[in-house]
Amino acid sequence: MRPQKGPKGILRLVGVGICSAAAVSAADGATKYVDGTVSSSGDGLSWPNAKKTIQEGVTIAAAGEEVHVADGVYKPASQGTSIKLKDQVSIQGGYIGNNGLIDPDTRNVLLYVTYISGDISGNDGANFSNYGDNAYHVVLAAVADNVGTPTQSGDYWDQANLDGFTIVGGNSGDVGGGILIEDDSTVVIRGCTITLSYALASGGGAFCEAGSLPVFRNCIFTGNKAASTGGGMRSEAPALLLNCTFTGNKAGSGAGVCVAEIEDVQMINCRLDDNTCLGGDAEPGSGGGLFVHNGTATLTNCLVTNNNALVVGGGIFTRGGEVACTNCTIADNEADGITTIGGGIFSDTTLVLVNCIVWNNAADTDPQVSPASGATVTYTDVMDGYTGMGNVDDAPLFVGSGDYHLQCGTLCINLGHNDSVPVDDEDVDENADSGEKTPDLDFAKRIVNVVDMGAYELPSATDCPADINEDGCVNTADLLVVINTWGPCASCASDVSSFPCKDGYVNTADLLLIVNSWGHCEGYSCDPPPFSTVQDCMDAASEIYEYASPEWNDYVEKCSDTLRAGGYID
Repeated sequence: MRPQKGPKGILRLVGVGICSAAAVSAADGATKYVDGTVSSSGDGLSWPNAKKTIQEGVTIAAAGEEVHVADGVYKPASQGTSIKLKDQVSIQGGYIGNNGLIDPDTRNVLLYVTYISGDISGNDGANFSNYGDNAYHVVLAAVADNVGTPTQSGDYWDQANLDGFTIVGGNSGDVGGGILIEDDSTVVIRGCTITLSYALASGGGAFCEAGSLPVFRNCIFTGNKAASTGGGMRSEAPALLLNCTFTGNKAGSGAGVCVAEIEDVQMINCRLDDNTCLGGDAEPGSGGGLFVHNGTATLTNCLVTNNNALVVGGGIFTRGGEVACTNCTIADNEADGITTIGGGIFSDTTLVLVNCIVWNNAADTDPQVSPASGATVTYTDVMDGYTGMGNVDDAPLFVGSGDYHLQCGTLCINLGHNDSVPVDDEDVDENADSGEKTPDLDFAKRIVNVVDMGAYELPSATDCPADINEDGCVNTADLLVVINTWGPCASCASDVSSFPCKDGYVNTADLLLIVNSWGHCEGYSCDPPPFSTVQDCMDAASEIYEYASPEWNDYVEKCSDTLRAGGYID
C-alpha cells in the first residue's frame, strides 16, 4: 500500500456509501487517468500513461467520461487558479493507481485518500496560519464549464461531478474558500470532505451562488471558518444536501450552514453538530447550526445538536424566511451571550415542526423555541411544553454521550404522525426505492408501527409487529394469542401496541393493532379483517371454540370490543 502523505491535521472522513474496492473500467478511451507519481504526463488513456495533474485529465475528458485520480495530494497551479470542474464529466478520487502491487483500478476512498489542497507552499499551520498564499478557491464550478440540464436529483451525466476527494486549505478574500459554485452551474459533489478552508466573507467550506443548482451527497464539512456567514456553507441557490455532516465549523453567524435570499434548500438526513458562532456583521452571533435569512429551508431526519450562538438561535435562526422540520432532533444547543433568546430555535416568521424533539437547549429567554407561542408545532416533544396537536413534554431518554437514539420508556416512541413523513423522492439511502418513506438518520425503516419523534426510529427486529407468531400473515392465530394472554403481562409477545417497546398490558390497543394490520405483513398492504360485525365475531369464535362455552363468550366479547374501538360497530 502506498504510504499516506496527506496534509497535516486533516480529518480523513468520507461520507457513507462511496467507499468501494473494485475494478471500474479499462483503458478504452472513455476514462482518463491521473496519478501524481508518474514522472511526466502521458496521454492519460491508461494508468501507466496517466496525466500528472487533475486539471490535465479534466481538460482531455469529453462529455460522459470519467477522470480517475490516484491517491496523493494535488494542488491548483497557483493562488489565483483552481481545480475547475467540467460539464458532464465525473472526477473520481480514491484509486490506488500505479503502486505496482494490486490492480490500479482498485478504489477505496478511506484507504487511498485523494487530496485537493490549496496549500500552494506546503506550509499551512494551525488556526489558518500561513494561509496568505493559499488558493483563493480550491475547487471551482465556473459558469462556462458547467451548463448541463439542471436536475436536482443529481442524474449522473447531467452535470459536473466531483466524487471522493478531501478538499483542504482554501483561503478566499471573499467567498467560497473550499468550493465556489458560480451561477448557472449544475454540480454534484459526492463523498467529499471539505475541511480547513477559510473565507473572509461567507462560505468557508463552500459558497453556492444564486442561479446555480448544487447537490451535495454524503459530504462532510469540518473545521472551516468564515468571518461573516456560513462557516461550513453558504447557499444562495436551491441546494440539495443529502446525508451531509457539518461539524466543528465557525463563522460570525450561521456557523454550520447559512441559507440566504433563496427558496427550497433541502437538508435530508443531515447532521449539524458542534458549530460555533463568533459574532460578526448582520445578525451577529446568530444561528449556530443553521442561519436562514430571507430564504426557505426544509429539514427531514436531521440532527441539530451542540451548536453555539452568541445571541440568538443556538441551533437554528431564521429571519424573514421559513424553516420546516420533520422528524428532527434539536438538542443541547446554546445561546450563551448576554440576553440570549431561543437556545434551540429562533424564528421571527414561519416555523413548522412536526414529529420533532426539541430538548435541553439553553438561553435566557425561550430556551427551546422562540417565539414561545404561534409557531406551527405538532406531534413534537418540547421541553417545558408547546401548544399544538399531539405535542408532549416528556424526557426523550437519549442513549447519551452524544448518541441521540431513543430508549424504551419515553413517550416519543410511536407517537408521531405517519402522514407527515415524506416520500424518499431523492433516494437518500440509494436503495433504488424512491417510493418508500424517507428512512431515518441510520437509513432504517422510518415507520414500523407509528413513526417515532426525532431523527431516529427505535430499532426493531421486525417490520410487522402484529404478526405475533411470525408466519408472515396477521390472522386468527395472532388474534387468538392476544385473547389468551389478555391482561397484565410483563414480557408477552402479544404486547405489541407500543412496539418495539412494551407497555406491560395486553388489551384492546393490541387487539386493535391486529385488526388494522390484518393480512400480509409486507408494506402493511393488508386486506380488511374477516369480521366487521358481531355476527362475524361469533362465526370466528365457533371455528375455534365450542358454541356458547366460556372461551367462546370471552372471544366474542373481546372481538366486539375491538370492533367498537375501531369504529367498525356502534
